[in-house]
Amino acid sequence: SAYPIYARLTGEKNDKFKEFLNQAVDWLNRPLADASSVECEQYLSRSRILESLRLASRRERCDWEYPIGETNTLLMLLPDVNESRMFWRFQALQVRHLVARKAYDEAIQAAQVGFAMTRHIEQAPFVVHDLVAISCANLMLTQLTAMIEQPDSPNLYWALSSLPAPLVDVRESVELELDMLELSFPDATRLDRLRGDEWTRLLDQLLEAQHNYGSDLGLLNNPREKATYLVECHAKAMRYFVKHEVYSASQLEEMRLEELLVRWMLHPHAVVRDDLLKWTFSSYPSTERWQANDEAAWKFDPDRSQLAERLYAGRLGVLGADVRLQQRLAILRVVEALRMYAAAHDRKLPSQLEDLANVPVPVDPLTGTPFLYDLTPSGSAHLRSRAPSEYSPDYLLHIRPTRDAGSEE
Repeated sequence: SAYPIYARLTGEKNDKFKEFLNQAVDWLNRPLADASSVECEQYLSRSRILESLRLASRRERCDWEYPIGETNTLLMLLPDVNESRMFWRFQALQVRHLVARKAYDEAIQAAQVGFAMTRHIEQAPFVVHDLVAISCANLMLTQLTAMIEQPDSPNLYWALSSLPAPLVDVRESVELELDMLELSFPDATRLDRLRGDEWTRLLDQLLEAQHNYGSDLGLLNNPREKATYLVECHAKAMRYFVKHEVYSASQLEEMRLEELLVRWMLHPHAVVRDDLLKWTFSSYPSTERWQANDEAAWKFDPDRSQLAERLYAGRLGVLGADVRLQQRLAILRVVEALRMYAAAHDRKLPSQLEDLANVPVPVDPLTGTPFLYDLTPSGSAHLRSRAPSEYSPDYLLHIRPTRDAGSEE
C-alpha cells in the first residue's frame, strides 16, 4: 500500500516544513518561464519528497483504513486529505519545471506520478477525497496543457488516451455517503423496534448530526432553547406528515414527541437519498435537470427537516466536478488529434472533426455528442463545449498551425 509512504511524509508536518511546501503554490502561479530557473530547481531539490512520491506511485493500492461502520462516520476527522494537497502541488511543480526546461520525456514521467497520486486519493471512501483527487488531476492536466502549447512538444494523444476512464471514479464514495446516516446511527434502520428512551437517544444523536453539519441552532447545551425548538419542530412535523399523507392524524396523535420528531427528521432523508441514488449515475444533463427542478420540491419545503439538506448539500457537486474533469481530458485529446492531423497535412487543420480518421475522436462527456469545431478563414480553429454548469464558461481553444504541427493556445 502507498499509504505508509504518504504517512511518513506527513509525519514531518512541522510549521517550517508546511511553509516550505506551500511555496510550491507561488511557483505554480508564476509564468512558465520562471519554472525553468535555477532557483526553482534548487527549491525542488531541497527535499526528498519527489523520491518518496515516485516510490508511492509504484504501489497499486492505497489503503486508508478508515473505520467505516465502527464509529460515528459522520464525525470522523480527515486531516490526511488536507495534508495530501501539499504533496501533489509539489509534484505538479516538478512537472511544470521539466516542461519549462523542455525535458518533455521526464515531464511525462513526473505527470504519471501525479496521476498515480490521483488514483490513490480517490481510493479513500469519502466524497471529499474524490474532490481532492479531481483537483490533483486538473493540476496535472494544467501542466500537460502547458506542454501541449509548446511548438516542439511531443504529441500526447495516446498518453492521454491511456489514462483510466474515468480518471476519478466517484460512484463508491457517493453511495457510501448516501448511507452515512445509517452507518453512523444503526437505530435509524430499525425504527419499528425502538421503545421508550431509545427514541430520546436517537433524537439527540440526530440533532447533534444536524448541528455538526452546519446548523447554527446553538441549542444542544441549552435546555430551554432546545425545548422551544422541539415545540416548533413538532408543529412542522405535524404539517409535513399531513401534507405528504405519510401518517394519518390519529397515528400522529398516538406518537410520543421524540418518536414523531425522529420520524420527521428521517423521512425526507430516505426520500431524498433514494432520489439521489436514482439520478446520480444517469447522464449528467438529466441529473442537473433533476437538481434544478425536482430537488427544489424537497429542498424548499418550509416544513421539512433540515437534516437531509445538511447531509446531502453539495453531494451532486462532485458529479459536476467529475464531468468537468472528463470533459477537459477529452478536449485535450481532440486537440492532440488535431495536432496529429496538422503534422500530416502540411500544418493545415481539418475543416471538420469528421476528417480526423486516423484516431478515435472523443465526444463531449457532458452531452454524448461531438465537440463544436469551427475552422476560421485565418486557418486557426475554435473548439468548444457547453459547460456543465451555468457558473462555468464554455471552453474556447484557439488552435493555430505552426512549423511543428500545431499548438494549443
